[in-house]
Amino acid sequence: MKKFILLLIIISGLISCNSENDIDLDPIVGSWKIKSILYGNKEIYLTDECNIKSSITFLNDNSIFESNFHKDIKGECVNFEKKYNWINLGKSIYQFGNEEFKIEFSNNNQTHKITTEIIDIITNEEVTTIITYSKI
Repeated sequence: MKKFILLLIIISGLISCNSENDIDLDPIVGSWKIKSILYGNKEIYLTDECNIKSSITFLNDNSIFESNFHKDIKGECVNFEKKYNWINLGKSIYQFGNEEFKIEFSNNNQTHKITTEIIDIITNEEVTTIITYSKI
C-alpha cells in the first residue's frame, strides 16, 4: 500500500509539473540578426559596423521589437526602433504589422528566410529579395 501511495504521489507530481520548457514556442520567437540579403541576383553585404548592430526580436506575446541601426547624413550611427505585432497564420505564412510573408525555417529553426518583392526605386520594377536571419 505504501508503494502504491508513493507511486500515486510521483505520478501526480509529474503530471502537475509545468516548466517553461513544456511550452511549445513558435519557431519565430527569439532575437534575430540579418545574415545576408539577396536583392535580385546581387548579394548585399552588411559589413558596416553600424548596420550589423540591427536586430529584430519576436516575443511570445506576439509583439515585435525591431532595432535598425544606420548612418545618418552626418555619418553618425543612429538607431531607429519600431514596435508592432506578429501573427502565425499557418503554412509558414506570418503577418508582421499589416504585411504577410512566407518564412522558411532551417538549421533546426536557428535560421529563417523571408522572400518578398520590393519595387526598385531606380527601375521601378519588382525585385525578388531574400533576407536570411540567424538566431542570436
